[in-house]
Amino acid sequence: MEANTTQFKSMEKGYDLVQAVTEAERCLLCYDPPCSKGCPAATDPGTFIRKLRMKNITGAMRTIKKNNILGGACGVLCPTPRLCEKECSATGISRPIAIGKIQRLL
Repeated sequence: MEANTTQFKSMEKGYDLVQAVTEAERCLLCYDPPCSKGCPAATDPGTFIRKLRMKNITGAMRTIKKNNILGGACGVLCPTPRLCEKECSATGISRPIAIGKIQRLL
């Protein structure tokens, strides 16, 4: 019996730690982050990106898991370009912060 591999899509690779921190440094540190409002899973991207930017990796991971125990899966399953990334204020300057790729690392 042959395995049916056509049903699986390849997952886009996330960032390594250096890439994730570099991406987080692009964040505008909004006072009332629209990315967090755009997150239906309540993982609070504005806060975990701010913590990662300050190199507080543990704090960033805790923020993701605080309101959503399955928060780590959101970076893989959630359509971030249509939700939190779409709301990102950096979009008007260049491109949105790659929240999904950062979240896959954490």
